[in-house]
Amino acid sequence: MLSMPEIKRSQNDINKNLEKLKHRTKDISTAHTNVKFSISTLHFLEKITSIEETYYRALDEYKRTLLKVGEDIQAKIKKIK
Repeated sequence: MLSMPEIKRSQNDINKNLEKLKHRTKDISTAHTNVKFSISTLHFLEKITSIEETYYRALDEYKRTLLKVGEDIQAKIKKIK
């Protein structure tokens, strides 16, 4: 039976990269911008608004997920030690 080779990484490298992930993730802006179109139809504006709302919800969820993954990795590492 083949066994998986052990992956060796220093705790310092892992912590450094997790902190970098955390800071970069927190820097993601999920704030709405107020884009105004001077010439548009109501349908077009409604569609753009709907797309924008969906985008910001997805971006916010992505950001929360990245932060949670980082926290989970830290917790698992502490549990292994």
